[in-house]
Amino acid sequence: MQVFFVSPHDIQNGKAVITGDLFHHLKGALRYAKGDEIRLSDGRGNIYRAVITRAHGERLEAEIQSKEEISEQNKRSLRLGFAVVKKKGLEWILQKGTELGVSEFIPLLTTRTVVQPREERIEHQKHRWEKIILEAAQQSEGEAPPTLQLPVDFRSFLQEPHEGIKLIFWEKEGISVRQALDDVEPKNKITAVIGPEGGLTEEEIEWARSANFQTVSLGKRKLRSETAVLAAVTVIQYEIGAFG
Repeated sequence: MQVFFVSPHDIQNGKAVITGDLFHHLKGALRYAKGDEIRLSDGRGNIYRAVITRAHGERLEAEIQSKEEISEQNKRSLRLGFAVVKKKGLEWILQKGTELGVSEFIPLLTTRTVVQPREERIEHQKHRWEKIILEAAQQSEGEAPPTLQLPVDFRSFLQEPHEGIKLIFWEKEGISVRQALDDVEPKNKITAVIGPEGGLTEEEIEWARSANFQTVSLGKRKLRSETAVLAAVTVIQYEIGAFG
């Protein structure tokens, strides 16, 4: 059964309240009504089975029947830092990355980034991007929608703390993801970085190596940024066994 996402504040005292866009989607498009069973996620690793008890005005009310916590063993974190690309490509990255199990997106401003987000529009854009992520997470029946950071300068990103395995894809590197992950445990926390269409500079790669990022390759073919992101996420998820 599909999982729908609500705020943790919407689940209290054994009851859930559904409003806003999700209310209209459930009541209008999906025809949910009193007595129907529904699965809800609070985005914090908890899945609830509930039954709708009331539908009135602009809200649905549901009674929680059971709660399931996602086990630590099944929790994986794949953080994706990717160079900002044009609108359609960026939205495609967010949608497909979500479907493939990315847990956090960090748009990066690199030396060769062509598109520079406009400060006066960034909050509006972030709201749209988060909506795309939420819809993709629900469509793919993820257990929690990925988080999205505001665009950040590449060097500032490298100076942040990054837990677990740190990979940066570079066309001049010959080491595969499999080689980089071989004998490295645990594999449940990974940060992966993909550069822009023109590639990362030698200086940026040295910065990354100084921050203990391992350079890895996607092969000899020159890929568009969006394609490289999809390929990188797929390869990582395959190698860590996320596909079963």
